[in-house]
Amino acid sequence: EFSSSLLVAQYALAATHEESAVITLSEKLNAGLSWIESSNIQLPYFNGAELSLVDIAFAPLFIRLNLISNFYPLNLFKNKPTTQQWSFNVCAHPVIKESMSQDYESLILQNIQSKQGIIAQHINV
Repeated sequence: EFSSSLLVAQYALAATHEESAVITLSEKLNAGLSWIESSNIQLPYFNGAELSLVDIAFAPLFIRLNLISNFYPLNLFKNKPTTQQWSFNVCAHPVIKESMSQDYESLILQNIQSKQGIIAQHINV
């Protein structure tokens, strides 16, 4: 449920037309990722060596945040090295990669661009 709430905030961030909302939603995401950083992550995945349901639940959020960060400097993983490494590990896992279509990232970017929000203005593909 927690991953879903952060994913909703990420979606709203990607669609907003208001600078104040970008700040508020970024703060919400940052607070959520800070809470995760303070939890007991057992790298390489949340519970250790094996991919678990927790990792799978966070994969869509991590994929989208990493993709957006290529175009818009969110800096959400700054000072969160464990969460950043966890995110990288989850996104690189073969099960996660194989679950996405080849055009998955371009579809996400197209969706963000269709909202014509602040972040969309920074996406050039």
